[in-house]
Amino acid sequence: MAKIAFMAPRKEMIELAESIVKKMDAEVLMQLSTSEKIVEMTKEAMDKGYDVVIARGTQASMIKDSGLGIPLVEIRITGQEIAMLMHEAKKLLNKERPKLAFIGFENMYTDIMIFGDIVGVEVKTYLINNREDLLPAVDRAVRDKADALIGGDIVNTYAKGLGVPCLFLESTEDSISQAFEIAEKIVMALDIEKKQSAEFKAVVDYSFDAIIKTDNSGIITIFNHNAEESFRTKDKNAIGKRITSIIPEIDSADLAKVKKGQEVFGTILTHNETVYIANYAPINVDGKVEGVIFSFSPVEKIEDMAAEIKREIYLKGHIAKYTFKDIHGISNKMRSLKDMALKYSKNNSTVLISGESGTGKELFAQSIHNESLRKNNPFVAVNCAALPSNLLESELFGYVEGAFTGASKGGKRGLFHLADTGTIFLDEISEMDLYGQVRLLRVIQEKNIMRVGDDKVTPIDVRIIAATNKNLMDLIRQGKFREDLYYRLNILSLHIPPLRERREDILVLTDFFTRDYSAQLNKNVTFSEGARKLMSEYDWYGNIRQLKNFVEKVVTISSERVISEELVRFHIEDSFPIDQSQKYGTIHSNGSSHVEEIKPYTEAGEYTRIVALLDKHSGNRIAVAKELGISTTTLWRKIKKYNISTTYGGEKI
Repeated sequence: MAKIAFMAPRKEMIELAESIVKKMDAEVLMQLSTSEKIVEMTKEAMDKGYDVVIARGTQASMIKDSGLGIPLVEIRITGQEIAMLMHEAKKLLNKERPKLAFIGFENMYTDIMIFGDIVGVEVKTYLINNREDLLPAVDRAVRDKADALIGGDIVNTYAKGLGVPCLFLESTEDSISQAFEIAEKIVMALDIEKKQSAEFKAVVDYSFDAIIKTDNSGIITIFNHNAEESFRTKDKNAIGKRITSIIPEIDSADLAKVKKGQEVFGTILTHNETVYIANYAPINVDGKVEGVIFSFSPVEKIEDMAAEIKREIYLKGHIAKYTFKDIHGISNKMRSLKDMALKYSKNNSTVLISGESGTGKELFAQSIHNESLRKNNPFVAVNCAALPSNLLESELFGYVEGAFTGASKGGKRGLFHLADTGTIFLDEISEMDLYGQVRLLRVIQEKNIMRVGDDKVTPIDVRIIAATNKNLMDLIRQGKFREDLYYRLNILSLHIPPLRERREDILVLTDFFTRDYSAQLNKNVTFSEGARKLMSEYDWYGNIRQLKNFVEKVVTISSERVISEELVRFHIEDSFPIDQSQKYGTIHSNGSSHVEEIKPYTEAGEYTRIVALLDKHSGNRIAVAKELGISTTTLWRKIKKYNISTTYGGEKI
């Protein structure tokens, strides 16, 4: 069990340490220390068999200078603590940009300057290496007209005597916890060093870090498995060599410190384009440095980039919000479609979704993503029609710096890169030009991308879901869409039928949208039976999008609790003022289309024909429309056009 002596000048630090120790398997001596007695107290701890001491600032410096030789972990002030102190000082001084002086030992601080601009203060540091330089540093700060000083006990005491505002350099639970972690590692290293080398290697090989042990001359004696992987060298080729021959990037100043018995931790080292957080712990035996334990924690570059990309993706809204629960419909067609899409979710193959505008193609795409194993990863939606053809390639695949005039410095990641490990939804795929189609085909085949202006490829793991409101087979016949890409995209296919082919869903959606907009507008409205009947008979060529917008409109303008048939009839014709049945055909999954047309008549003949059929069917518009071969909406428009009476048998038709 590790035996650690914790020396602190303030009771608050002791209390924080006690809460940390409860979670540790270690014997810890808590000492409320003073600078006058710190060396004596440290010696007493050594005599009691404590392996390592934790201290900070002046007291840590005095222990090092004492020559006692006990391993020392110095508490460093974290960036969070520095930022909090700056904020507190600014609040205390009530000044727009106060001038703050940080005074203390050089090894106590992380990089201070970067926090000054963030908090809005002017920062100057007065860092020392010897206790004797502490008070002169305070005098220099006062002469430099600092608004407030920040330092330890000695600095605070002296500053108060001078009448200068001063804040105590507090250590939080985070910095103290880090010190205990380092102390435990040092104790472990010391204990292992006293045992046989083979036993030590068996232990360090289970570490998540790359661990290297050297003797006091810097010659490698142990090189664990993670070190082999990190530095691409077998242990048999590393042992017996100087550590700097394997890792030449180790700072010589850090090596000098650790050879003197000083611990170096949290330093950044880059080797073969991989960034490491490195810790160097001296092995002290009877007051002499007999070797060094080097531990390297790889900061995986790809993982860091992926984390940053994920944050960027979520900030930009590249997420799928909808699930199958958000797809409303009771028709057999929709139930069957949802069942099929749910099965597709468990597969990684490409999906091609076809259907008219407004049928909910992206809703299905998002639902498939959210039911898949990729649900916690990005969902990137791309409207191919909204991107000019000359920008489509660079937006999808990205570009390197200098790829073209106006290219951003450092280049840009493409949307496929943003979608890595997730799903990319290519809406209106029919609008992609032929060159873009070639690039997309290669991405699907090779599973990698090449940025514009680059000469190397990047592997990606992206599922593609494409959607179209056009008949791709017709485009293939016209030479506007590649047949090989079509078959690559159409591995799994979904055709979403228009509302007019699943009329039982119209009122389900109407009720859902009515509840939604009523809640938003703080209303409680419903549709009358006549209004519901009229809406269920309307063809809704804009599909769900048109229906949703229409419901929003009438719920907004209705002054009555019950929306009348007259209100619906009046505004439904404005929803699509042109004869959509003449403009749009129905897109079928087999590629065929059908356009509803009225049989050709002269206007006079058409008027006579409609009046005759209304008389024949006693004003039954459904029967009349069926015999004419048109929709009831088209019939109603013609009745209004010819000013035909809407009353038959005393009732409105």
